[in-house]
Amino acid sequence: MKRNILYLFICITLMIAASVSAAPSDIDLARDTGEIRGIISYCSLTNLEGTVVYIPGKSFSVRTDTNGSFSISYVPVGTWNLGVTYKGQLIGTISGVQVTKRQAIDLGSRGALPCLDIDGDAYTIATGDCNEANPRVYPGAPEFCGDALDNNCNGLTDESCPECTDSDGDGFYAQGGCGLIDCDETNPGINPGALESCGDGADNDCDGQVDEPDAYNASTFYYDGDGIPPNGNPAGFGTSFPTTNVDKGDYFLRTDFLPNRLFRYDGVRWVKVEDSVRLTTTNTDTRGTYKTDFINKTGNTTINGLTVAQRQSLTDALKPQADN
Repeated sequence: MKRNILYLFICITLMIAASVSAAPSDIDLARDTGEIRGIISYCSLTNLEGTVVYIPGKSFSVRTDTNGSFSISYVPVGTWNLGVTYKGQLIGTISGVQVTKRQAIDLGSRGALPCLDIDGDAYTIATGDCNEANPRVYPGAPEFCGDALDNNCNGLTDESCPECTDSDGDGFYAQGGCGLIDCDETNPGINPGALESCGDGADNDCDGQVDEPDAYNASTFYYDGDGIPPNGNPAGFGTSFPTTNVDKGDYFLRTDFLPNRLFRYDGVRWVKVEDSVRLTTTNTDTRGTYKTDFINKTGNTTINGLTVAQRQSLTDALKPQADN
């Protein structure tokens, strides 16, 4: 019995060996798969050993030898894209690689990747750029303190930098040499990356100015008819008060009052400031240039570039108006 079992085992082993020896040494006929081969070249690099060639989203990944040669075996039949990384950086992709059953596909010239400056800093990986995804990182770049990057590609991070502190956690620092200086380390809403907001009396964006005309919530400008401050402050206008994006100190001109009426938001309610607000800095306005001469009209008009709803009727215009 033992002799028969041994004989059967030897026969099966010889059959498998015969089958393998009859096939090409680099193709596994036991699987319905194929193989991808090629030689990767990139820019002027002469040693690409260790470059990773992989199929994104799959477990197929190999490293090249010194010449950039690689082969990926047992790849399922189909069309695949390849990604190529060198020292952890993506240097190119090869799309549309068609794998057929029991065939070795050679990429040929498709393995020659274009030499691109991906981040536009005038350096490529071949010329020493250690981070092709960041234009502030390249050989000889100034070290940007506080960003935890090796900006000049010398293998060191934030060398010769002062200690950078960010007490309010807004990503900007109090010290020079750590990037744009935060002008208020007690308020995370005030920093060089913030938007200027009108009416709060603060220099939100740290540019040395307060409530400047380019603030995000500045819409139009008003000027008091009698020249009393706050001439030049930005203000919205319309026939009803805004209900969103309203901050304490904001101004709003109600054009449904006769004459028009300027209000200031005190954080709780809109408080009247004055009536008959003009649109220009001079006293040459006629009644036609005020936002008040629209009795018994039903359309819109434009004065000094501002489109204003006209009054709908004399009856409505003469109705008592509330201050809020």
